[in-house]
Amino acid sequence: ARGNLQLGKDVDTADLNGDGLNDVTVDTRAQYEDNMEIFIFYNSTLMSQSASTPLSSQEADAIIYKEFRYDFLHNMEERVQSVGDVNSDGFADLAIAGVTSGFVVFGRSEFSDMEITDADIVIQSGAEGRTLAVGIGNIGDVNGDNHIDLIFGEGTLLPADAVLFYGPFNEPAVYDSSEIEDVRFIGDPESDERYDVMRYLPDVTGDGVNDLLIGSPRHSGFSPDRGGIVYIVEGGRF
Repeated sequence: ARGNLQLGKDVDTADLNGDGLNDVTVDTRAQYEDNMEIFIFYNSTLMSQSASTPLSSQEADAIIYKEFRYDFLHNMEERVQSVGDVNSDGFADLAIAGVTSGFVVFGRSEFSDMEITDADIVIQSGAEGRTLAVGIGNIGDVNGDNHIDLIFGEGTLLPADAVLFYGPFNEPAVYDSSEIEDVRFIGDPESDERYDVMRYLPDVTGDGVNDLLIGSPRHSGFSPDRGGIVYIVEGGRF
């Protein structure tokens, strides 16, 4: 990748094009005048490469990109993660935490370059001045209805909350988060600055529903130096 992109900020794998093999997404972090880019490499592209000859980002099969905006609320903190099959079409999908909005790009047999704002699902922050999607998590089905759910973590302004949206999301659409949010996990108003880590736990309570782990690494309630905290939430009881 060209200078300043910090290639490899996030890396994830999933079968995005439905060929039965895991593909790879590689995220970058924009610096100043550069754009943020997410590179998608099909498994076939990776396997055709010699181990002695590294792939260039220019050889990616597709790129998802967004123009960099340098200010306090809109600096590039995008993160990308496969979140399962959100629209139940047989392809794994990508969720992207885009600071002021959360995005979902549906998997498909063939990707092409796209702007992040052209994502299939766009969930915009419902409150002026608040970030919606500093963090993103692969949480699966946490309410037991057999549909993949979405979660985005707020940040920047105290208190930061984690916002849960029940699936399915079958059709492309643009949403106001305040109109469709199902559960808001309210952060500590003094300590929870942002949620970076959100994952499902495979039914630790034995009730047949996945449970939820939420990490707040900058939580300072027990340490003045941001010692962090992890919350575990029982699935199906929200």
